[in-house]
Amino acid sequence: MIEKILVPLDGSLDSEASIPIVEEIASGCQTKTIHLLYVTVFNAVPAGGEVALDSLIPVTAYEHEQQHAATYLDKKANELKKKGLSATYQVLAGHTGGLARHILEVANTKKMDMIVMSTHGRGGLGRILIGSVASRVVQQSKIPVLLVRPREA
Repeated sequence: MIEKILVPLDGSLDSEASIPIVEEIASGCQTKTIHLLYVTVFNAVPAGGEVALDSLIPVTAYEHEQQHAATYLDKKANELKKKGLSATYQVLAGHTGGLARHILEVANTKKMDMIVMSTHGRGGLGRILIGSVASRVVQQSKIPVLLVRPREA
């Protein structure tokens, strides 16, 4: 029985290719929880280390990305809830080289039954890195991993 599904997302349309599949699995298996995960990546901070969310509230690039990720996941979780599915979410911060490790740690800590993720995420270099992340997750996971290939444009 698949009660808990982990769905790593990065905000891209390619990463969201996994969501319709998760909806089908969750509906068919009476899944209790879909847990959305977004790992923000910080290998460098812009000069000055700050960006402005608006002209009144300056925040660090890190805080801005964390807020953006939380808002994004909240929206995706609410879309799933409107379809009658139970959804939670989590935002973590990490480095590009540690993305697979974070995904696997969450899967183990939260005792997930399955990981469903896209084979690719953001375009360009990120597309290659996310592909390698999916590969590492498959190789190192102790639970089933379903990889979803994004549709070609």
